[in-house]
Amino acid sequence: MEQPFSVLDMMVFFDESGNNQVKPHLMAGLAIPTKYYNNENIQQLNEKIKATKIHWTEYSGDSKERNTIWRIINTVMEHHYLLKMNVISYNQSKIEESSRKIKHVIDDIADQTIFMKFPERIVYGLLRRYGAYVHINTKIYIEDNTKYHNKKYDLRTQLCCMICSAFVYCTGIYVYFLYEWMVRYSVD
Repeated sequence: MEQPFSVLDMMVFFDESGNNQVKPHLMAGLAIPTKYYNNENIQQLNEKIKATKIHWTEYSGDSKERNTIWRIINTVMEHHYLLKMNVISYNQSKIEESSRKIKHVIDDIADQTIFMKFPERIVYGLLRRYGAYVHINTKIYIEDNTKYHNKKYDLRTQLCCMICSAFVYCTGIYVYFLYEWMVRYSVD
C-alpha cells in the first residue's frame, strides 16, 4: 500500500548584499513554515519591521534600533528548529576572473553563476530532505531587481524549473512547487 502525501506550506525569503565595490558579497535564504510565519508574534514583528524600515547596511549603533533587532532575533529564534537558513559568501572578483576562460562561449557566465546558480542552490538546499511523500507548497520572496532578469536570463521564470529538475535529478522525486515572485518585503 502506498503512503499518502502530506503537505507542507513554506515561505522562502531570499536576499543578497554587496556588489562589485561593496564587500562582503553574501546571499542568503530563510525558509519558514507558513503556519509559523502567520502566528501573531511574527506578524507583530513583521509590522514593526515595515514601520521602522530596518536595513542592516544602514544600522549605525542606535540603541532603540538595536533593541528592535534583538527583539526580532529573539522572537524568531523561539522556534528555531522550524527554520532553515542557507548563506553563500562569495568573491565576485574571483568568479569573474575564473570565468574568463569560458567567457568566449558564455559571455555572461559570471553573472549567471551569481544571479542564477547561487540563488537556485540556496533555495534547493532549503527545500530538500523533507522526504519522498511531502508536497512542498512554496512561496519565494525575492527582491524584484534587474540583476535577476535581463535579455539572457530571468530568475523569475527559471528558478522553479531549475529547482524541480534538481529534485528529479538528485532524488528521483518530483516536488510540487508553487512559485511566486514578489517585490521586496511585500508579503500578502
